[in-house]
Amino acid sequence: MAAVIHHGGAGKTAAALRSGRPSMAVPFFGDQPFWGGRIAILGVGVRAVPRLQLSIDTLSESINALANDQGFKANAKQLASQITSENGTQNAVQIIQSHYLYQ
Repeated sequence: MAAVIHHGGAGKTAAALRSGRPSMAVPFFGDQPFWGGRIAILGVGVRAVPRLQLSIDTLSESINALANDQGFKANAKQLASQITSENGTQNAVQIIQSHYLYQ
């Protein structure tokens, strides 16, 4: 798989980032434009294209960029490595316990 195209929800964006593949969001509701924007800001994929603006041309251009841009590929692999090496759940529990349960 060369790239991931998804709706840009928090869970799908997280899964795409963990995959180590460049991605693109096609948002249509709620927080999806935000997460789609984060993909571009992080340099792991192209800018989001809202569903109503999506066309064959924009989709084709985006797929070509995702599949061929070496910067997107390298950034996506690096970010996936960072994500998989951290223990986010354990860190969150420790933060919650240290700030809220023992004061």
